[in-house]
Parts: sequence; C-alpha cells; structure tokens
Amino acid sequence: MKKKASEQFAIPYTTLNRWVRDKDNKLLAYGRPPALQNLEEKKLVQILLICAECGFPMKSYDLRYMVQQYLNKCGRREVRFHDNLPDLDWFKAFMLRHPHLTIKLAENTKRVRAAVTYEVVETYFADIKDSLKDVLPANILNYDETNFCDDPGAVE
Repeated sequence: MKKKASEQFAIPYTTLNRWVRDKDNKLLAYGRPPALQNLEEKKLVQILLICAECGFPMKSYDLRYMVQQYLNKCGRREVRFHDNLPDLDWFKAFMLRHPHLTIKLAENTKRVRAAVTYEVVETYFADIKDSLKDVLPANILNYDETNFCDDPGAVE
C-alpha cells in the first residue's frame, strides 16, 4: 500500500513509512516544547477565568509572576526565562495558544458601580465563605486596594 502510494504521489517510501509509524505525532511538533505542560496551562487558564469572574482580572505581569512563583515552588528552572520570570514574548505566545482569553483595558469606576449596599457586601462574604470552605490557607491569594489607582487608563 505504501509502496503504491509512494510511486503514485512521488513521495519517498521512507517518508511515508515514518509518518505512518509516528503514533505520538512527534513529527507535527515544531520548535521547543512550551515551558508549562498542557495540563498546567489549562489550570492556569482556569485560574485566570475565575479571577476575572470575581472582578480581579490580571495584568500580564501578574500572570508572568504567577508562573515564576509556580516554577520556583516546583523546583523547576526554565533556562529561557531570566530568574524563571517569563518575558512578554512568552505572554504573547500564551495568549495565542488561548485565543478565548482577552486583554482588556481598565476603566474608571462609575459612581453607580461604586455605590455598594450592605446586602451586596453580606452576599459577597457569604459566597466567598462557601468558595473557600475546602481551600488550604496557603492556596489563597489576597489582593487588596493598595495597587488600585483612580485613573488606570491603558495600564497593562
């Protein structure tokens, strides 16, 4: 079969044989493997989506810093990153691999959104209590208002 296809399409028999034997599709992969494995990137995407859903979208530096901390905690050293901190090229490639993620520019808070009632705060804390029920304290990140600014403009 391969011999006949080789003659019909003028492709060397060894090339066809190599492609048929390549069960893991290793021949389709180009370049270096990504710094994070597929499962790690999927978990990272889930974390980003949860943070955005809770009203805390991350900047590119936040994401890169999170990857650095993860690699350091795992004891892995990525030689492509300076001090294990991914650069903007890695971030751009990450975003290309996950086109459902988007970069949004921050806006000033409108007065209507800033007017929070007692019930909204109570509901928030009730929800967060349920969300954190089985989470270890070491796995909780705390974002406070110290880095918020009144006019974020186009800060990335």
